[in-house]
Amino acid sequence: MRAAVEDSRTDRALEEVFAVVEAANGYIEANAPWKLLGKEPARLESILGALVAAEREVAKYLAPFLPATAAELERRLGGGTFVAGPPLFPKAGQSSRAVPASRIQ
Repeated sequence: MRAAVEDSRTDRALEEVFAVVEAANGYIEANAPWKLLGKEPARLESILGALVAAEREVAKYLAPFLPATAAELERRLGGGTFVAGPPLFPKAGQSSRAVPASRIQ
């Protein structure tokens, strides 16, 4: 990504950032962490730790393009406790309201 930014290829840099997001989504689908809750805590912790690390990288690389969004993502990931909030990138037609804490398990 650094080369794309240095060459003023913002489009290419953002493609690389969102490739990390897509890879993380694939990792979630492949590992189904929701199925591990209460069954395999060590594996669940490992999977979630890898996802948090990936999202921290995304936040770092998004900062030059979307500084407020990157800062919000870092805020939510910081401190060892995930902070729920509205979607950072809601789908078209999707509400940007926060998910009720009672729905987060």
